[in-house]
Amino acid sequence: MKSSLPFVRNMLQNALREEKDFDALEKLLLTATQEHPDQGAYSELLLWLQVQRRDFTGALVQARALDRRGRTEGARVMELAAIAQQNKDYESAIDGYAYVAKEYRGGAYGNVARQRLLQAREAQVRETYPVDEAKVRALVTDYEQPAHRAWAARPTRRPCSATWPTCTLSSSTTGPRPCACCRKSSTCPAPATKWWTKPR
Repeated sequence: MKSSLPFVRNMLQNALREEKDFDALEKLLLTATQEHPDQGAYSELLLWLQVQRRDFTGALVQARALDRRGRTEGARVMELAAIAQQNKDYESAIDGYAYVAKEYRGGAYGNVARQRLLQAREAQVRETYPVDEAKVRALVTDYEQPAHRAWAARPTRRPCSATWPTCTLSSSTTGPRPCACCRKSSTCPAPATKWWTKPR
């Protein structure tokens, strides 16, 4: 069934027209994931459906389950969190990055998750009105943490991933900008910089 997922998703995309159709399919898939937890295809379809509905909180549950099942060290959650942030669901993005930073601290995505967590929190503060002063203070406190300063200043190679929408360097003044190497190499040669400073 997994090999036919693209075809199934395409058929569903054309067939689903009304909200009641989405509701009915989601109920069926929720039941299927509970009755057949070993069948990852149901979780894949439920994740896809919830992303279509912009239900990133629900999709995050499925992404976590798929990461555990596939032992992908947080890759699926990172992908989902990036999509949530692009859609300005900052709470879901923050939850996703925080989960990977905690659960896969020493994994391939641990450092990137911590960086993107700060980026998502900064974007949330910058684009939410009225400004939440408590979140601003918490963000400033995190900037001042020695671990975050040391990570930001360390010259290293950032991993890119084909599963992520894009590899970016960000700033508070210009927002995301694509990494030029992403289309050429599986490893991003851009050195880590203090992402909250204005890029050249």
